[in-house]
Amino acid sequence: MTRFCITLLLGSILGCASKLPVDSLPVSSAEDVVLPDLVVVSFADQRVTVPAFVALDAGWLEVFACVAGTRDHEAALVLNAKPSTIHAALLMLGLEPGSPATYDAKMGIETPPAGPRVAISVEWIIDESTLRSRSAGELLATDRDLPDPIFVFAGSIIAPNAESMGPGEHYVADFTGTVVGLATFGEELIASRAVHSHELGVEPAAWKLKPGMLPEVGSKVTLVLKPIR
Repeated sequence: MTRFCITLLLGSILGCASKLPVDSLPVSSAEDVVLPDLVVVSFADQRVTVPAFVALDAGWLEVFACVAGTRDHEAALVLNAKPSTIHAALLMLGLEPGSPATYDAKMGIETPPAGPRVAISVEWIIDESTLRSRSAGELLATDRDLPDPIFVFAGSIIAPNAESMGPGEHYVADFTGTVVGLATFGEELIASRAVHSHELGVEPAAWKLKPGMLPEVGSKVTLVLKPIR
């Protein structure tokens, strides 16, 4: 994503003028910063938290987290926040986005995603007072010989608008809903480093949820994104 697009993204979310340089936007604070849809940037803890709901508590996954109403049937978590808002939150912690993966089974082209590493975990309250936390690695299982998943801040992509959308560009993950990807779609905000097709006719699913690890479907949880420095 270009510096100009990042400026527009942060400016629109934080209410800043679009011409304001990125370096002058807030990137540190003694207090938490709350963005739209209760996306919270904690500078003290160096993490971003996003309210979410459990979409699946068992079964095969194509994404770990997505926007509600997009890929719910193949996601562990759904949330209401826009991926571009979460992108802005990670920028505020000083992360620079990389790029999503590319995958073409017919052409034999495979390029892994790039970007700084991000630890993914889920938190929720049990017994009205006890906080439970599980990392993505603890929640996921595979039938393949794969190591624990590694996630990077790929940053999705900016694409020209379709004719029906009018002139301009759009942040693709805001339309597809992919917040944390497992299979490779090529437009993830946060992507798994292991590249594999999302088309089951090309390649079987790689990751599934371990049963009994998340609370029941519909439960409120928090998606936690923490940079690995």
